Amino acid sequence: RGYEATPQVLTQGFRHWGALIRVMLLQGIVYFLLGFAATYLSSFIFLMTPFSAGFMEIMEPVIMNMTVMDNSLILDEATLMAAAETMVPMLWIMLVLCLVLMVPVYFRFRMVTFCLADNPRQGALAAMAQSRRLLRGNCFALFRLDLSLWWFYLASLVINLLCYGDVLLPMIGVSFPWSSTVSFYAFFILSLAAQVALNYFAMNRVYAVYAVAYDALLDQQQPPKYPVQV
Repeated sequence: RGYEATPQVLTQGFRHWGALIRVMLLQGIVYFLLGFAATYLSSFIFLMTPFSAGFMEIMEPVIMNMTVMDNSLILDEATLMAAAETMVPMLWIMLVLCLVLMVPVYFRFRMVTFCLADNPRQGALAAMAQSRRLLRGNCFALFRLDLSLWWFYLASLVINLLCYGDVLLPMIGVSFPWSSTVSFYAFFILSLAAQVALNYFAMNRVYAVYAVAYDALLDQQQPPKYPVQV
């Protein structure tokens, strides 16, 4: 934007930590409510479709044995495990509903941190509302921008998998000549070093890309108020 970056700018996030915490809490509440709605709808769809035939077959005798004096539902371990296996389709339905409900909301909140960094005094709710306005009709463009940074997200995924190398590699037949405790700490340290390297070499570039995208979205709604360098 043509402004000089002073050392005080680096601590701006610490000075306005309250607004950031409130944003995180509010977003968490939104996602919790959406997850609750997805769980309720998935159970309703599951029970209203043929997917629940096996579940009802297991539960019907248990329900029939309930009496007016004793309406408690008691399941033995074998019945509970069998019922859980028949509820796998409900989990897939819930996953699909979570994606349908949460992904649009997630993309509309992607610029919240940039809104706070640009104007930290506006508050958490105002930053969330501004992010929604900026990304109205631009979510797919932001998704294409994410795809252009596939290498960063792929590297992050590989690093996360590396952290669990002590568990994943033995599953495919790889054995280690040392104890499981050594494997745990070795892969943890390797993944931590790889994460530091990725952040050092790439994170600034990635966040600069999203900052430029934020400025471009901001310019769509209002003229720039900062000096433009040619």
